[in-house]
Amino acid sequence: MNPSAPKQVASSESNRRTFFRIEDTLQISYKLIPRAELSERIEGLYRNDLDHLSVAAEIMAMRYEVLPLMRQISAHAADIASYLSSIDQRLELVARSISAKDDGLTEQSPRSCNLSASGVAIPVDQPLALGEHLEMNLLLMPSYAGVRAIAEVVSCNRADKPSDGAYLLRVNFSHMREKDRDLLIKHIIQRQGDMLRKRKEEQEGV
Repeated sequence: MNPSAPKQVASSESNRRTFFRIEDTLQISYKLIPRAELSERIEGLYRNDLDHLSVAAEIMAMRYEVLPLMRQISAHAADIASYLSSIDQRLELVARSISAKDDGLTEQSPRSCNLSASGVAIPVDQPLALGEHLEMNLLLMPSYAGVRAIAEVVSCNRADKPSDGAYLLRVNFSHMREKDRDLLIKHIIQRQGDMLRKRKEEQEGV
């Protein structure tokens, strides 16, 4: 077993977070993996730590880590918090610039999707067979953090509303670096919080 592969999630809380689902909009690219190349692609996923998306993901992970500290500083030292916020915005610009170097991903139009840390459902134009494996890159919005995964097709059926694509593709992320999955979970939790706050504001405004 590859020692760099993500460990089995130990706690029920981590499992619960893994299966949180949100409606989101992402830029996504994917390529079909020939069956004979699957093992090599899986090994390459864990071995290649210096690709553009990985560097951008590391930057965004650091940003997420300091957010609680930023909130504390903001409550006691507004000037320092303002300065740190400007640095944070520059880090985000760096992450966006690095992610943009990933061939093909930033050229993709944003897609509506149903997203969790264990998989994603997206509209597509061409059907894919059950059990096929894909190299999948996801660009999270609005942070422009990039996530890589090997995904397995679990279904690809005719879409009920084919305006975005003739088929609805559902995949499980069968292989993903642990740091990428952590970043994806944090993104989902943050998006859930944003949606709950917006819903509360709309209800209070009625």
